Amino acid sequence: MKKVLNAIGGFFVKIGRWIANTAWVQPLLIVGGIFAVIFSIPYIKQGIEGLQSANATDEDIEYYKDRAIDLTGAETGSSKFDKLLTALESNDKATIEKDFGSKFFLSFVTEDCSYCKECVAGFRNFESNFSSLANVNQPSFKHYSVMVDATNDDGKYLAKYAFENHQNLFDDIVGEFAEVTDQYALANNLSDSQRTTLIDSINKLQNAIDDNGQGLETPTILMIDLTDAAKDCEVNVHGVTAIFFNYVDYLSTADYDITALYKGKFLADCWNYDKLFSKEYKKD
Repeated sequence: MKKVLNAIGGFFVKIGRWIANTAWVQPLLIVGGIFAVIFSIPYIKQGIEGLQSANATDEDIEYYKDRAIDLTGAETGSSKFDKLLTALESNDKATIEKDFGSKFFLSFVTEDCSYCKECVAGFRNFESNFSSLANVNQPSFKHYSVMVDATNDDGKYLAKYAFENHQNLFDDIVGEFAEVTDQYALANNLSDSQRTTLIDSINKLQNAIDDNGQGLETPTILMIDLTDAAKDCEVNVHGVTAIFFNYVDYLSTADYDITALYKGKFLADCWNYDKLFSKEYKKD
C-alpha cells in the first residue's frame, strides 16, 4: 500500500514540476481557471437563490406556526381550538375576548400551501403599516392560525375532529355566507365561474376535512369581530363577519395592486369594513 501511495504521490510531483518548468502551460491554467469561475457563477447564483427561497418559505410557515391554536385534545373536544369554537357557538364573548381578543383573523392553512405563503407578506405589512391606522376604538391587530395538516401520534388529522365536533357552527356560517356571497357576486357582475368558485370554497367549510387531510380550501381566512363595529356588518354569524381565501386573487379585480403594500391595504380594508368590505361597495 505504501508503495502505491508513493507512486501516486510521485506522479503528481512530476506533473507539478512539469507545469512549473513549462511556461506556456501556466497562462492556460490561469485562463482556464478564470473561465471556470465565470461559467460557475450562474450555478452559484441559482444555489444561493434556492437557499434564500427555501429560507423565505420556512419563515412563512413559521409565521403561521407561531400563531397556531393548540389542537391537542381535539379527539375528545378539549383542545384550545374546540374551546374557541364552543364559545363562538354559544356567543360567549367573555371567553373569546379573554383567550383570543375581541377582533382577529383566523386562517386555516397547511405547510405545503403556496397560496398560504403568498398571503404572509400582506399580514406582515398590515401589522407594521396599517394596524395603527385602524378606526377609532378598533382593537390592535391579532391573527391566529389552524394547521389543518397537524396530526396526532396515530396520524389522524386533529382539525378534522374539531370540525366534526362543531358541525352546527360551520353549517350556520356556510348557510349565511353562501347566500350573501351569491348576492354579492350578482351585484358586482362576477362571471358564473367566479361566483361558483367563491360559493364552492365557502361550502367546503362543511364536512371540511377528510381522512387524508384534504377538502378544505387553504387558505380559508375568517375575520371574527366581537366589537360594536360588527353590529352594522352585512353578515355576522356567531361573530364571523368576513370570509375570504387566497386574497391575492382579489387584488387585480378590486382596485388594488399585487404588492405587499396593497396586500396589507386589502386586509386593513377588511379590518375596517372599507371599500370591498363595506355595505355600499359596488363595482362600476
